[in-house]
Amino acid sequence: MLDVRAANTDRGVRARAEALTSALSALATLVGQSQALVAARVLTPFLHGFVSMENSAAFRLGPGLDAAFEHGIDTILRGLINATPPKPARGSRGR
Repeated sequence: MLDVRAANTDRGVRARAEALTSALSALATLVGQSQALVAARVLTPFLHGFVSMENSAAFRLGPGLDAAFEHGIDTILRGLINATPPKPARGSRGR
């Protein structure tokens, strides 16, 4: 899903969309259908980065990872719920 070397085929697009179905549904409940993909694009990098750092033992400044993770998720979700929907940028990269 995150491999830039993966071929951009119809089959690949369908597989990625199917993988996100549950997440997009849950996010639509929180932020509305029109903003669900935006929310997923905000939340995914946090999740990917946090899990990658945890898996590589990169958090070395003490305990509290569970609390930090929950705080990050809570902060992002609160921001998404209270945010004004973004306006499309001119020349947007709508990939």
